[in-house]
Amino acid sequence: MSRRRKTKIGGQFSWRLREMMESDPFRVLSRAGHLGLARLEIELCSNGGTNNGALIVPFADFEKFGIERESISPMIREVVALGFVRITHRGMGGNAEYRIPNKYRLTYKDTEREKPTDDWRAIKTREEALQVAKTARKAKDVNAVTRSKNNAKKQITGAEKPHASGRTTHPDNGQVPGRKTHPLARGGKPTPLSISPVCCRRSRVAKRAPQSCRKRTNESPVSDCSAQSAGTATAAGSPPIDPAKLITGLADAFSGAALHPAR
Repeated sequence: MSRRRKTKIGGQFSWRLREMMESDPFRVLSRAGHLGLARLEIELCSNGGTNNGALIVPFADFEKFGIERESISPMIREVVALGFVRITHRGMGGNAEYRIPNKYRLTYKDTEREKPTDDWRAIKTREEALQVAKTARKAKDVNAVTRSKNNAKKQITGAEKPHASGRTTHPDNGQVPGRKTHPLARGGKPTPLSISPVCCRRSRVAKRAPQSCRKRTNESPVSDCSAQSAGTATAAGSPPIDPAKLITGLADAFSGAALHPAR
């Protein structure tokens, strides 16, 4: 009798029952579902086949394996509903230091303490398998969706939130917009300017009027300095000069000029 030749496999492998591959749940699996099972089997091989029940495959690894990011969650719900995978520990999202990944178990593989459970055997017909897979892919976690929307709103609101004091400042000089400063102020410190043109005009007139009156008085004894001073005082907000006193002053000026004519 000739000895039967043994088949050899030149590397790590992952076995599957023929009965499972011919079953209706396996045949209705989507492309993402087949890729997800293959990636979990690869992870089991990477751990020497002894870590079934605590397999950790982050979303980034599923995405690198060829599954689109938007299809990862529906894929996980599909393979779990059809009975090929169990989630032994549900993780949670968040920042890197608080994020916890899911832990998976392949039901058609042995664990260190249990034999395969083969949950996929509970589905008997193709119609049932199709309905289960379709419902699982569409069934979203309401709490997870709500948390994602709230986080997105918080990020948008935080980006548009104004300064705590309600006033925004310039990033370079700390100036408050809406207030102008004089660029040529002494001492290198800008001084705020009034935004009222009336106040600016009154202040300038009040400063210049006394000097012009003194100059014109020296040139001629009779001038309209008194009238200009009266107008300046009125513009600056001071009480107007009495017309009677003004006429008396002018008369005294004329009489003085007549008694002492110029030589």
